[in-house]
Amino acid sequence: VYLQCPSIFKWATQSSWFVNGSQSQYVTYTAPNHMSIVTGLHEVDHGIVSNYFWDTATNRFFDYFNSTRKEGVVNASMDSSWYLGEPIWLTNERSGNMRRSASFYWPNGEVSFSTPPHKPWIYKQWEGFRNLTQWMADADAIIDLFTSDENPVNFVSWYVAEPDHTLHMNGFYNGELRKKIRQLDQLFGYFIAKLHDSGLENTINIIFTADHGHAEVI
Repeated sequence: VYLQCPSIFKWATQSSWFVNGSQSQYVTYTAPNHMSIVTGLHEVDHGIVSNYFWDTATNRFFDYFNSTRKEGVVNASMDSSWYLGEPIWLTNERSGNMRRSASFYWPNGEVSFSTPPHKPWIYKQWEGFRNLTQWMADADAIIDLFTSDENPVNFVSWYVAEPDHTLHMNGFYNGELRKKIRQLDQLFGYFIAKLHDSGLENTINIIFTADHGHAEVI
């Protein structure tokens, strides 16, 4: 682990509390698991039961990631009627005391929920897979939001869609996964350094997690 992820390993061994793995929801897809992470609810309770599915009660199709390429399905999937839970970014803002949330590429992070505040203070919609340069720019933007003199945020959800995408495309064993993990460790080290330089290292709590695992099927 150290050779692949020295930055993450250092952080995990020096300044964190962690559990030995986490258990995904079933169905183990991205959209439902991300909603479970931010609401604390099982899929059956928050309503997002897969990446795409047909609701027989309303005769509507949900497909946030546009896997089916149905016209208008992405916008239809952001209708508030699909979402039964309250994500942590809204819980944070509803607690008052000038609390503000941001969401960077979190699946369904831009959804307008039924009661105000309907969305996080700032959000960036999922727009596809990004690279290390773009991730570092995102890290800079997040630090700027925390340190802003005007309307700073106190909570950010940030989804980096790797190594999930690389694993889907390449599996475990052709070398691409190792390359991507090294990039992710580089990103994490960069982010921690930015926190330190901004005086935030001891005031920001980081939850480092994932939505599901992978297994090689031969």
